[in-house]
Amino acid sequence: MKKHVMLFTTLTIWGLAHAFPNVGRIAFRVVVLDERSGLPLKNVPVTAVFTDNPVHWGDDSVERVEHLLTDAKGMCRVVGTSNHGAASYVVEKMPGYHATSMVRYKATNEFSSIIPIPYRCEPYDCVYTTLLQRIEHPIPLYAHGVSLKGRNGITGFDGTNIVLRYDFIDDDWLPPHGNGKHVDMTITTRLEMGKSLNIWKSHKTTLYDFISTIKFHGKGNGLIEQSISGHNCGIRIRTAPESDYMPSKTMRFGRRKKNTSGPVIYPEYYTESDDDHCYCFRIRSRYNDEGKLVEAYYGKIYGDFKLGGYYDVGLREVDFKFYLNLRSLDRNLEWDTNNNFCPHPGNLIYKLSNQPRLEP
Repeated sequence: MKKHVMLFTTLTIWGLAHAFPNVGRIAFRVVVLDERSGLPLKNVPVTAVFTDNPVHWGDDSVERVEHLLTDAKGMCRVVGTSNHGAASYVVEKMPGYHATSMVRYKATNEFSSIIPIPYRCEPYDCVYTTLLQRIEHPIPLYAHGVSLKGRNGITGFDGTNIVLRYDFIDDDWLPPHGNGKHVDMTITTRLEMGKSLNIWKSHKTTLYDFISTIKFHGKGNGLIEQSISGHNCGIRIRTAPESDYMPSKTMRFGRRKKNTSGPVIYPEYYTESDDDHCYCFRIRSRYNDEGKLVEAYYGKIYGDFKLGGYYDVGLREVDFKFYLNLRSLDRNLEWDTNNNFCPHPGNLIYKLSNQPRLEP
C-alpha cells in the first residue's frame, strides 16, 4: 500500500512539473549611446526575445518577442520569463549607424526544484550598454572569403611540413595551389607527433600537434591582432594602424589529452583559432632613399585564420576572410558592403552570436 502511495505521489509531482514548468523572471536594462559623443539615443527600437525549452517530448522551443523604444536617457527595461533563464536582444538598424549584433542573456543561477514555482533569474535588472557606431567614410574594398581544402590533404604535405604562399593583390595562392606571383604571406605548418594512448580496452588514439607560422614578408609589413570579445558594435576595425606591425604569428591545433580527474583518458580536438580575433595587416611596403614610406596597402582579417587537418593526411583546410584597400597608403577600412571589388567573393558571412550577416 505504501509503495502504491509513494508511486502515485511521485507520478503526480512529475506530472505537475511537466504541466506547469518552472518559470524564471528575467529583467535587464538596455542603454543605447552614440559611440563618439557618449550621448543617449532616444526612440531607438530594441527587439527582445525570450525562449522556453520544450516541456514535452517532440515539442518545439517557444519564443516570445517584445518590441521596445529607448527613452530620453537612451534606456529601456526588458522584462519577461523563460523556463531556462535565456533571452536576447538586438538594437535594430538606425539610419546613419552601423548595425549591431545580438546580445544574449543567460541566467547564472540554477533551479532544479521538482515543485514548479516561479523564481527570479540572476543577474536581475542588470544593465547592458550598446554603443552605436556612426557610418562615417564607407568605401569599396576588395573583400574575399578565401578557402583552400583537400579531402585527402592539401597538395604539398611531405608527412611533416607544408608551405603555402599567398598573393593578396592577385588574390590567389602561388603554385602549385594557384597562379599568384608575389609572396605577401606564407603559412608554414609542421606536424609534431605525440603518444599513442590506450583510452578504452584495445582502442588507441594518437595525439598530435600542428604548428602553423603565418608570416608577412618585406620590411614594415605584418599584422596586428585585435580582439573584439564582448563587443557588439557594427564595425570592428575602421582604420588600420600606421605602424607597429608584427611580421609573424604562430597558431596550433590538433588532438590532445583532455584534463579530467577520472581514470579514463579522453582525447579532444583543439584549435587556437578564435572567432573574436581579428587582424589589421600591411603589405607591399616601399620606402624612398630617405627611408620614407611611399607605398603600402592596408587590409583586415575578420574571424581569425581557420586551419584544420589530421596527422595521417596532413593539413586539410585553410580559411580566412580578408578586406583590402586597393588605394596605396590609405588606411581607411570602413567597408561599403554594397560595393566589393572582388568578382567572386566566396563566403563573407560572419556569424556573430548566431546572427549571420556581412561585416563592414
